[in-house]
Amino acid sequence: MEFDELYKQKRLAEINRRREQKRRRRFRRKICTAITLAALCSATMGTYYTVSAKEVTITEINEFEGINTTMTVTTHAGDVADALKEQGIEVGTTDKLNKSADTELADNEEIVVRRGKEIKVVTPSSEETVVVTSADTHEALREAGYEADVEDEINLDGANIAESETVELKTVTVEYETVEEEIPFETVYEEDPESYVGEETVAAEGVPGTKVLTYKVNRYEDGTEKSRTLESEVVSAEPVNEVILQGTKEKPAPTAAPTAKTAAVTSTATESGGTINGYRYTKKITMNGTAYTGSPSQNGGSALTAMGTPAVYGVVAVDPSVIPLGSKVFVVSADGKYVYGVARAEDTGGAIKGNKIDLCFNSNSEAIQFGRRDCIVYVLEQ
Repeated sequence: MEFDELYKQKRLAEINRRREQKRRRRFRRKICTAITLAALCSATMGTYYTVSAKEVTITEINEFEGINTTMTVTTHAGDVADALKEQGIEVGTTDKLNKSADTELADNEEIVVRRGKEIKVVTPSSEETVVVTSADTHEALREAGYEADVEDEINLDGANIAESETVELKTVTVEYETVEEEIPFETVYEEDPESYVGEETVAAEGVPGTKVLTYKVNRYEDGTEKSRTLESEVVSAEPVNEVILQGTKEKPAPTAAPTAKTAAVTSTATESGGTINGYRYTKKITMNGTAYTGSPSQNGGSALTAMGTPAVYGVVAVDPSVIPLGSKVFVVSADGKYVYGVARAEDTGGAIKGNKIDLCFNSNSEAIQFGRRDCIVYVLEQ
């Protein structure tokens, strides 16, 4: 009995020892598994963080306030929107991104945020509210879809658009117009030794020239002219000078006017006929007499009479309805103190109407001496 009891105790001790060894082996396996799992998790997480971390460059531009900043950050964000949110950067409805907000981030990604504002673009035919990010007027208009040419008018031309909420644009079209103008001819005077002093003859008629002028014309949309600039001037035909010959030959001294005694009327003289100083006349008319000279300056630039003859002493201007042109007359002052003598009615005048007669003299002094007098005019037989 004692032997059996002793055997049982040894057997039980052996069984307990083996159980303890198995328990220890299982515990060691669990520890190893845990350590292995921990190592694997650590490696996996390290790999995850190493792979998902990205370097991103974020630039913020606000031309209206003169802001232009750039920063480089490391982020684990998945897209552009998350990266900006992670950095506390808000994007408003008028701001613009260089790429879509849901764009998946890549390493070395460049994100640009441009701050914008609303402006009103007004043209003569339209009005539109647009969002722009450029502070330069021309760039802002181009961003809004408007192309402003050099000739166009802009109310903020060259100014920072931040200073105004409205941009007024007036489109200007450019046209080229050609105009033909006359070139006046010049008058050239030459001496003529064959003609008397005071006599002038047109030797060559003047002919105006022509020139073509090209203008650059700027007009608004409604056709109103803004400006006109002469671009070129081309002579298409040169003018031809007028040549006038001026007499240089001295005139003979005028025959002294007969005195009243030598101008006595014969006893047979009547209003409708008779003789005067040996000349037979058909009509006797009392007229108001004035005097002029043959100088072109006193005759509208011409030294010729209405009949085309030289205006010299012995020529008188009359109203053709009273004394027909070409008539031969004898003129004496009504008081008989001044006798002009025989003359021919070859000229007219704007002021010579009715019973008026204008006597031509060779010099101003003679004309002034005669002045204005009542005269008796005898219309002589032809």
